[in-house]
Amino acid sequence: MGFTMSGGAAAAPASTPTVTGPEPALPSFLDVFTKPRRILLIGLTGTGKTTMAGALAKYLYLQTGRQTLMYLMDRGDTSSIDHLIDEDIIIPVRLGNYEPFIFLDRVTKGKILDKDGATWIDPPKNIGLRVFDSATGIGEEQLKRTRDSQSGDSPIGPKAYSFTITAVGGANKEVERLTIGANDKSHYGIIQGRIVDAMWDSTNWKEDPRFPCHMVWTAGLRRVDQDDDTKLPLLGPDLAGKALVGMAPRWFSNTFAVTKTSDISGGKNTHILHLDAYADMQMGGAQVVGNGRVPLDGGDVTAGGIVVPDRLQPADLVKALNFLAARQLAAREEIKTAKDLAKARLGL
Repeated sequence: MGFTMSGGAAAAPASTPTVTGPEPALPSFLDVFTKPRRILLIGLTGTGKTTMAGALAKYLYLQTGRQTLMYLMDRGDTSSIDHLIDEDIIIPVRLGNYEPFIFLDRVTKGKILDKDGATWIDPPKNIGLRVFDSATGIGEEQLKRTRDSQSGDSPIGPKAYSFTITAVGGANKEVERLTIGANDKSHYGIIQGRIVDAMWDSTNWKEDPRFPCHMVWTAGLRRVDQDDDTKLPLLGPDLAGKALVGMAPRWFSNTFAVTKTSDISGGKNTHILHLDAYADMQMGGAQVVGNGRVPLDGGDVTAGGIVVPDRLQPADLVKALNFLAARQLAAREEIKTAKDLAKARLGL
């Protein structure tokens, strides 16, 4: 994975093509990655980000008995994971009508709301995964909160433009007024800063070192047309504007994009998980951000190496992590063998 080019010199680095033939036996990533995985899932609405996070939660529970905290920070439906919530595999913490700035600050510092949604408390001890769903949703909530505040006496951030609509209606010809606020560029900067702080704070989880607590953030997809004619457009996480589209992946262990295709003849949708950056020809060759962080070593299949596919179809987050874990193990064995041969050759 990772170092051939496709789509011309300006295209995104592409990974080894999808593996064909018998699938190799894969270890569980839980046995290989002793440090928590920090994963960013990006994709359009309906591509399956929440569903895949739920599948990871189920896997962790069945393998370790540990639950998942899922912070539901947008207005999306949870039907695909409700059965996991009902069985206490996933503990939902819903934004609801809570103040979004305070909610984001508290949950990324490890707190949860009690059953009444009124008091912040410490979470259970047996948490194996935290899911923040989604960064795009909480950014939109904060933008709305900031925009609404502009029409009042206590605006958030610099005072922005607002206007009042007046109408005469009803049987009594009453005068009705509605004041509407607006956001300006400074507000986007404030909220982007809060999202950056939240993503960083969310990594400072106080955990039992024997049992790493993994983390998933989800985000929508945003296109940015880069200002240089020699650069292709960029597709990345939608984090309250375009400033963070290309930056966020470096804060995570892995960044995976999720897409969905339809079989026109059969009408069946297929979800695809991309394990590395790639060029999307349907979007004019736009580079879609991604990061598999695959080592160079460990890919010689004649010596027991593992080829990590550039995509999994159907999408499977657990299998993706198992592939990456297998490559890590193969890389360790390969470098040990090379080191031993070097020592013998050099007489060390």
